[in-house]
Amino acid sequence: METPAKYYVEVETSIDAPIEAVWRNMTDWDAYPAWNPFIVRIEQSGTGRVVGDALRLRLVWADGRRGKSDEMIVAFDPPREGKALLAYRFTGFLAKTGMVRATRIQELRSDGGKTVYRTREEFRGLLARFVPFAAVRQGFETHAQARLQPHVVIGGGVRPFLRPDRGADPMPEMPARIGGEAGFVHRAD
Repeated sequence: METPAKYYVEVETSIDAPIEAVWRNMTDWDAYPAWNPFIVRIEQSGTGRVVGDALRLRLVWADGRRGKSDEMIVAFDPPREGKALLAYRFTGFLAKTGMVRATRIQELRSDGGKTVYRTREEFRGLLARFVPFAAVRQGFETHAQARLQPHVVIGGGVRPFLRPDRGADPMPEMPARIGGEAGFVHRAD
């Protein structure tokens, strides 16, 4: 069993949509460019919906820098009994050398007609302390806030989400933690 991560970033929010709608949006890789300002494209091997499938995430950081992150799906559990789980593990060069190992976990939980979305990425390895945690948190917040807007029902219709760089409605505040305390990286020694 792996020891708890020394470093992590975690974001949680409540979404006014049923878990099935949230899951569909979360796992529709082809739709990401239309709504997600952080992960702007996902390329996948196979269906991208099976443990072991590879994902290549194309990212745009808040400062405009672009990057990619190679990942492998380690959990893909559609909604069942009010819960769902998607997790993938970083497989890039730094992971292969053991310098930075990371796993992102995205959990959904039904809460009445709403869904609680929680994402957490855990970082391990010799260079983990140098991960740009604030930028990761900001990307996760943007991703989480944007994720379900297309599924928010207003007056019997669906309100489309417009990306922030295209004049979107202001996004709601959401709790975020870096290492368990806002603004700080947690180091569990």
